[in-house]
Amino acid sequence: MPQNYANIEDSLNDFNIVNVVEYTKGYTSNRLVTYIKATYPTVWLLIMEQISLFDKAQKKLPTWLQAGCLFTSKSFEQCSSLPLAAYKASLVSGNLLVDLSAGLGVDDVAFAQVFKNIIGVDADAELNTLVRYNFKKLGVTNITRVDAFAEDFLANFNQPLDVVYIDADRRTANNQKVYTLKDSSPDVLALIPELRSEEHT
Repeated sequence: MPQNYANIEDSLNDFNIVNVVEYTKGYTSNRLVTYIKATYPTVWLLIMEQISLFDKAQKKLPTWLQAGCLFTSKSFEQCSSLPLAAYKASLVSGNLLVDLSAGLGVDDVAFAQVFKNIIGVDADAELNTLVRYNFKKLGVTNITRVDAFAEDFLANFNQPLDVVYIDADRRTANNQKVYTLKDSSPDVLALIPELRSEEHT
């Protein structure tokens, strides 16, 4: 992502994607870019991304869209739909779930309804800034988002937990699709010895 979102809340204190899309429906591409740059100068690329994802988000994450949540193209394409996330959450429950492939956090929000605490781990610090912003918009308070690679997080984590969840990224940094667990990120097979450690049970 090409921008720094450290002050995202200040930059978007009046942002409403539904209103923006409605207001700019008749704009040409050039006029739209000019308007967004002038209105949201520090995060205009992010806003353009929201506009490009708007129609898909209405179908896949409608309540998130209405709440004012933000997406990146990659995280949106890889996230679960709301019904799928709810189904996953219906299968487990407990005190602590650790998600080692947290991404946009759709699954974590669903898990947060059936677990006391959630820890979501993702190495993309800029995405994590948007995710924390989204959790505030959604009113979810029992998810901790950690900026780390799964391997590094596990090496320094020694709390008992109930569930480890991994939905590994099956695309390379160049967006090429991979087909094996070993080539996915994180490498699930490499994590198994650490996951079986007694300190996590």
